[in-house]
Amino acid sequence: AKTLVTSCPICYKSFREDYDLNLKIMHHSEFIPDLISKKKLDIAFTDYKIVYHDPCELGRGSGICDQPRELLKAFTEVLSIDNEKTDSLCCGGSLGNLSIDPEERIRIQKATTGVLNTPDPDYIATSCPLCRKSIGQYSEKPVRDIAELVASNLVSDRTSIKVKNQA
Repeated sequence: AKTLVTSCPICYKSFREDYDLNLKIMHHSEFIPDLISKKKLDIAFTDYKIVYHDPCELGRGSGICDQPRELLKAFTEVLSIDNEKTDSLCCGGSLGNLSIDPEERIRIQKATTGVLNTPDPDYIATSCPLCRKSIGQYSEKPVRDIAELVASNLVSDRTSIKVKNQA
């Protein structure tokens, strides 16, 4: 193997900073656009609107803010909100927040989810499994990982691939 790809921002940061691996370490928000540019994936444009949530460890922790948005903009409209990129709100579900009281975690989850739902998107997108789960618990809109949104819009010779509708 020459490349290690992870969908978890905490794992991405740990592998990149804490391990001495002779591998290229990539988050899937960096890897998927590479596949598209090399014509290994073909995505159909959609008319839905998406709000993107920046995971703490990916945005503030690793400086990856623009890549997920550019990926989404390749096939859909991305709505802006006040709290994004390095000013993004925490989802409340990070493993780094285990010392926070459970009621406080729920308050954070609900507040962040409310902000993300404000512009009335068709979907809320993120690029962290913990954020997807935390925001999805309280969102009135479907929450999807960027990879799920890409997969659901792949152009195929057979049929369009659909991602199972999960809350």
